[in-house]
Amino acid sequence: MKLFELQIMTPEKEFYSGEAETLTVTLPDGQLTVLAGHAPMVAVLAMGEFRFKMADGRWTECVNTAGFMEVRPDKVVMFLLSCEYPEEIDAERAKAALKRAQERLQDSKTKREHELARAAMTRAMVRLRATKSRKYKI
Repeated sequence: MKLFELQIMTPEKEFYSGEAETLTVTLPDGQLTVLAGHAPMVAVLAMGEFRFKMADGRWTECVNTAGFMEVRPDKVVMFLLSCEYPEEIDAERAKAALKRAQERLQDSKTKREHELARAAMTRAMVRLRATKSRKYKI
């Protein structure tokens, strides 16, 4: 199978750079899979999980917050606010963040407070879902 260059950037660092065979991301309205030779496009990325198959055939899964990506036939660049591997996620910390977000959601008085609390709750739920242990129920 043909390969393309994949570059994943966050404000802090270059998260990943290398060749990939396929990339599946979460968009606001569903999932999108990109292969080498894909038509050029720019897409908004939803908070969630994505995965890519490296040149050696290994799959890598990641968790991301919002961002966007530029797709060209031979290269994909993803710009994300944050990105992490599931094994880097501290499940206890994510569980505590979920609890705080749920409390803030109940106590929200303005639309903005409600939106921020929902975003924090979604982020915590995505992070918990991605943990390998999956011992936490959401």
